[in-house]
Amino acid sequence: MDLDNNYLFTDTMQLYLRCVCDDTPTAVEKLEHCVTDTNQWMSANRLRLNPEKTELLWSGSKHSLSRLKGCGPAIKLGTDTIKASGHV
Repeated sequence: MDLDNNYLFTDTMQLYLRCVCDDTPTAVEKLEHCVTDTNQWMSANRLRLNPEKTELLWSGSKHSLSRLKGCGPAIKLGTDTIKASGHV
């Protein structure tokens, strides 16, 4: 499972990861590693990732989303927890 796409803008970054429901824990781990690596790169380049503006959205079919129980699992960004939202 690899990150499908990532888009960087001057003040926005979007990461997309495709997975099946059974691979959600692995997807969470990959997203956490990617965001941590991005945060470290940004810090090294005198930039800051703002966890207060970081959003997480799990998307899929109605059936698949119902298996995630609620909006889906959260991810950790350092000491911050980014909870999944029903919309971003």
